[in-house]
Amino acid sequence: MKIFIYLIFSIFISTSAMAVVDANISQELQDQFKSLNGTEQSNFLEKRSVILNTLESGLKKSRWVFYLTDLISTGLVVLKNSVLYDSFSEQPSDEITEMVRIDHENNPEKYLNKKISARVDEKIKSVLRATDLKLWSQSPLVASANQFSFLLAAEIQAEGGNNKHQWGGLYDLGLSVGYNSDTKSAFIQIFRNREKFESSILPAFAVGGLVFKAGPMISQANENTEMHLRGESFYPPLVPGFQSTTKESYAFGFSTGLTLPPPPFGDMLTYTNSLDQKVLIKISFSRAYLGFVRVKTNLNSDSIKFVQEKFSDFFKPRPIVSTCRALF
Repeated sequence: MKIFIYLIFSIFISTSAMAVVDANISQELQDQFKSLNGTEQSNFLEKRSVILNTLESGLKKSRWVFYLTDLISTGLVVLKNSVLYDSFSEQPSDEITEMVRIDHENNPEKYLNKKISARVDEKIKSVLRATDLKLWSQSPLVASANQFSFLLAAEIQAEGGNNKHQWGGLYDLGLSVGYNSDTKSAFIQIFRNREKFESSILPAFAVGGLVFKAGPMISQANENTEMHLRGESFYPPLVPGFQSTTKESYAFGFSTGLTLPPPPFGDMLTYTNSLDQKVLIKISFSRAYLGFVRVKTNLNSDSIKFVQEKFSDFFKPRPIVSTCRALF
């Protein structure tokens, strides 16, 4: 079982990657962790390590995105400063010049041009810290998770808003493959996500297009809730990624595509959506099941009949029609 779990979470992982995260864990989150029993604490720390290592490896393999966004953001700052400088008709006074000199001596780090690689490393660490805090906030879920999967999804997106108005969202269709440690079963499921724009720290925001997602997911699956989940999805700034959280699940990974504004500008935006996830069909395979296969679905009878008819038509034998002209 552990081999399978590590296989799912190690699609992006490098054996040399080690996530060293020094997150400022609040006393409340520490108390929540301490409320877990010894086995649960051990499970949480093990899964946390795997998740952070996987994420760190993926981020390092996509460093070019951070380099590109850093160059763009730096260029915008330089352009802004040049415009502001040109807007002044007079040179700064001697008093202002002296104030800048004193500030430079007291805070030299503000004026040092750090290497771009160092800035990229800092951005990667900030993403890891934010993810680590999210894991600690969901330590009971992470510790007791019994289902591990990898998802792929394609979505149509059109959303935006400002401080007063919100509109749009996204709709995606995806496939996930995974393993449930309680039922000792492998599974394949098709799901749909419907998200609605909720908020953004940006004063105004808009994005639309065709987007693709990929990443691992852990969940605390049970018969009553696994087919329909509700929560939120967060798209961090300057990172082509996502984090989806519900009471029963946590997923993260890469998210990018053909959008307006185009990548990497679209990937630099940050926002939060409400999430409604419904599993359309789940096919599980286990020796414990009668007939080896178990199927669960949220499709209605008409939809199931339609799918069955299409499959029957596809596999129905067809007469062979010769297109060759008779020789005699």
